Amino acid sequence: MKVFISHSSKDKPFVRKLKKDLELNYIDSWLDEDELLPGDSLMNKLSTALKDSTHFMIVLSPNSVESDWVNYELDNALKYVEEETLSKIIPVHYRECNIPETLKPILNIDLTKETVYYRHGELEFLGNNYYNLLKALIRSIQSGSRELLETDKNDITGENAINHKEQNEIFSFHYKVIGYKSVSNFIANQVPDEAKEQYTKKSLEDFNPVLLPKQLEKFIGKIKFGETIKFKNSHGDIIEGDFAKFSTSNNRIVIPLSIRNFLGIREVKIYNININTGDKSISIKDI
Repeated sequence: MKVFISHSSKDKPFVRKLKKDLELNYIDSWLDEDELLPGDSLMNKLSTALKDSTHFMIVLSPNSVESDWVNYELDNALKYVEEETLSKIIPVHYRECNIPETLKPILNIDLTKETVYYRHGELEFLGNNYYNLLKALIRSIQSGSRELLETDKNDITGENAINHKEQNEIFSFHYKVIGYKSVSNFIANQVPDEAKEQYTKKSLEDFNPVLLPKQLEKFIGKIKFGETIKFKNSHGDIIEGDFAKFSTSNNRIVIPLSIRNFLGIREVKIYNININTGDKSISIKDI
């Protein structure tokens, strides 16, 4: 599957974040700044990109609805949907604007009430609602219908953001897997005393600390220091680690040697990390 992202260049920071989040879930996308080169024919590139895409995503904002080029892309997308070249049109209502008449019958992803800010030069959303809506968006892309399903409505409108439909949902990411130079030093220097005091599951000498990227909090949910993190190997066998904290770094996962050995991880590199939101288990595979 491949998603064509139609947008105004004035909304580029949000579109870049959206593209990145789609790619983290193995959804390929077409974005003009990545594909167009000096001397390319815009019309030919557009036609080829639309024909090669399975989905047309349009980012709605005051900038895009007034853009002649975005409207031209939408007209072509509607034509390709009629010809069944494109399977689905997905409107993403990013900022308050007048929705085009042709898109009003289609349920949209509504981000108009979300607050954004910049962190290290990249756009971020305040709170968790964006990531809940992202789950619905991913399901819509992965489903076979031609528009957002009514069964996604609760998620899209923010009601019951995590419900029975998501119990066995799996999200994939790419992270570097590394270990600790010293677990005891980590516990001594990185774990707050109040967290240690609350830890009653077993002695700290047997603690197997797992450090997860902050990004995964959106999918795993809020968990406390010492709670169990389950890892599955290729045979489906399970080993348990102990949650230490969420890292501010979104490019790595840190686990003890015993768990790495159980999973067959022999070197520090980037792996495919799968999160099952049902049993909150993690599996790690080679890319």
